[in-house]
Amino acid sequence: MSFRLRVKHGLRSLRPQPSRTHLREQLRVVIGMFLGVLFTAAICRTGLPSGATPWLIAPMGASAVLIFGLPASPLAQPWAVVVGHGISALVGVACVRLISDPLLGPSCAVAGAMAAMYGLRSLHPPGGATALYAVLAAPTLAPLGLSFLGTVLLNALLLTLFALSYHRLTGQSYPVHPFHHRHPPLSGKTE
Repeated sequence: MSFRLRVKHGLRSLRPQPSRTHLREQLRVVIGMFLGVLFTAAICRTGLPSGATPWLIAPMGASAVLIFGLPASPLAQPWAVVVGHGISALVGVACVRLISDPLLGPSCAVAGAMAAMYGLRSLHPPGGATALYAVLAAPTLAPLGLSFLGTVLLNALLLTLFALSYHRLTGQSYPVHPFHHRHPPLSGKTE
């Protein structure tokens, strides 16, 4: 096979698969995400004091994609969302306070958040972004601490509570509990 043909086939393999999600379901997900982020932003903007701490953090957008678009994923379950963001914010704040190196701080924040999420069985990829946000935004924010942690927890909790209601109102299951599979009995056959 010629180089040109290999490149052409290689590029073709990068194309996404056709979506198997019906347009009606896509619309339900998009509306849920819109309303969930709007709900979270509105409450946080009016309920939190104005100041240097943001009232809504960008990683909540990624959480909304998981919670509304992939609600059956273990990464999108309420425990993972709330605890994953919370522990990641805590790790990020600790890195801001303990590590002054601008290259080491972000790396430690993301890796530390991942380790903490593993330890708490709360793996939620946007949590890594929360830890990174804490380190990168620290120079522009007031002393990062409990107010940031509280904002992150409030964001995650409100988005999750809205998702619980929205999924229930639209006839979808959330949270989704994994099935406990039992191993099938051995057939007695040997290979």
